[in-house]
Amino acid sequence: YAPVKDEMGRVFKVVKIATDITAQKRYEMAVADVLRATTAVMSEVKNGNLTRTMDGVYEGEFAVLQTAVNGTIEQLRDVVGRNRNGA
Repeated sequence: YAPVKDEMGRVFKVVKIATDITAQKRYEMAVADVLRATTAVMSEVKNGNLTRTMDGVYEGEFAVLQTAVNGTIEQLRDVVGRNRNGA
């Protein structure tokens, strides 16, 4: 709130100032979503499940993270497969 004063210095009205934080809140929700997805996938990897990947459509830095996580899981599957086959 910001008081508006007249020539005599008396407050004659108060103006409410607001900032639109919609974009910030959307970004925070996207961060929370990608963290949940990454945590779920990596928990499965920790337990030996190499079939789970990060599904969904992500943009920007989140798409880069998704590609890295899914690529890592794919590489681990290949290594495990080669070891099982005695290669």
